[in-house]
Amino acid sequence: MNNNKVEEVFILPNKKLLYIRPEALDKMNKYKQIKQRDTEAGGILIGRILVEDENYIIDDVSEPMPKDKRTRARFSRKVEGHQEYFNDVWEKEDGRCFYLGEWHTHPQRVPIPSSIDRADWDRLLKIEYETGCLFFIIIGIEELKVWYGRGEELVIIELKRRRVIGKEDKKNKQKTIKPS
Repeated sequence: MNNNKVEEVFILPNKKLLYIRPEALDKMNKYKQIKQRDTEAGGILIGRILVEDENYIIDDVSEPMPKDKRTRARFSRKVEGHQEYFNDVWEKEDGRCFYLGEWHTHPQRVPIPSSIDRADWDRLLKIEYETGCLFFIIIGIEELKVWYGRGEELVIIELKRRRVIGKEDKKNKQKTIKPS
């Protein structure tokens, strides 16, 4: 593992944690809309729920697919490609992964969900999922933001961030956690 990699950690309302692995962050960050001609991009979040502590981990994300609709200020994900990608990961992981939500980019330094984003999230939360909740990530030019919603409540909350420095203690195999 590259010791310079940073894993993002967010705190849920119930004090459980959401970890976003560096590899998933790298995939999303390469679509930041830095240049004026860059279009929005997005995909699905794929991960696990840890049995021992019920924390969530986003291990992987799908990337934009050919049938997705992409403009400077809009991303519309189509099922084609993303479902196949999920199926491949599911097979590789022997069924030990879940659909955990959606991600996309915004051409803002600090992203704010649009009314279209909110409507899409509300629609998705009305569908029943094994996890009982979904995460929504927006990648801005300078920051990423994460929102959390539970299906039965239809309430969407922005999560607070903690940073995990990608330095492992070789003896204990624990990561150093520092609040940001």
